[in-house]
Amino acid sequence: MTVVEAPVQIDRGVKPPTWIGAGGVVDMLAHPASEEELLRCLVWARERGLPVRVLGEGANLLVHDAGADGVAISLRRLRRVETVCEEGEVVTLAVQAGASLQQLLIQCARQGWAGLEGLAGVPASVGGACFMNAGGAFGEFGDVVRWIETADVERCELGRLEREATPFAYRHSGLEGRVVTRVGVTLRRDEPAAVRRRLKEVMARKKAAQPLGKKSAGCAFKNPEVDGRRVSAGRLIDEAGCKGLRVGGACVSEQHANFIVTDRFATAENVLALMERVKERVLARCGVTLEREIVVWERQGVRRRASDVAVADG
Repeated sequence: MTVVEAPVQIDRGVKPPTWIGAGGVVDMLAHPASEEELLRCLVWARERGLPVRVLGEGANLLVHDAGADGVAISLRRLRRVETVCEEGEVVTLAVQAGASLQQLLIQCARQGWAGLEGLAGVPASVGGACFMNAGGAFGEFGDVVRWIETADVERCELGRLEREATPFAYRHSGLEGRVVTRVGVTLRRDEPAAVRRRLKEVMARKKAAQPLGKKSAGCAFKNPEVDGRRVSAGRLIDEAGCKGLRVGGACVSEQHANFIVTDRFATAENVLALMERVKERVLARCGVTLEREIVVWERQGVRRRASDVAVADG
């Protein structure tokens, strides 16, 4: 069902595409085709006091079985990639937020643009990767950002931030209350074959360590900081004896303990209950409180604020 009085196409009661498979529907899913339509959608939501959520690739998203209220905004129609500056061996791309990060990596490999290879296998939109500073042992998205264009949710206006004004940190960008619309990415020239080789090396290591062929939402928990340094959440979960732990159709992966994999019978409640059990065991065994990395959408029942903006990618 489509909301015809809205300023952009908005579908009612649809289940957003997520990598984990389990979960419910969102009350409204908007599909702006331009930044101007995005702004009109934000104004429409603000006037009605509706929570705003941003949907990227749905890779780290879990929607509660009871659904999620407000307006979820899909940026998949904003996917343009442009070369805006070339200076010697350095090239700057302007990438719209809805572009697939993995499709961008393929394009970079063809052109011989280096710098993003460490993000091979990260299932995210460019906007989601920027918002959460996606990455891992091989690098983070913030490492290549030059500038960021956003839409302020409260003011319903566009703006631009330079890299120096963006406090990138582990799974953090400081962009709360904003919707990423376009990102300037600075890369360096290299031989296409060399870029492809590094992509394959990163993917091979991830395939060996992660259950990439099964349904999941990626890493379930953030790597916690213990005594001033980041430690592997997966190692802590393994030490707590959680591999193979199951609730209904959700199970802690035997291959990588920080992945929760699901079967076709899994519910969002199965996943959430399993995560709570894992947190309890890790706290009891290791004395560390894990923080969820999976983004959960649910019903709020309160008037929307800028801090309510939830980006799932991710």
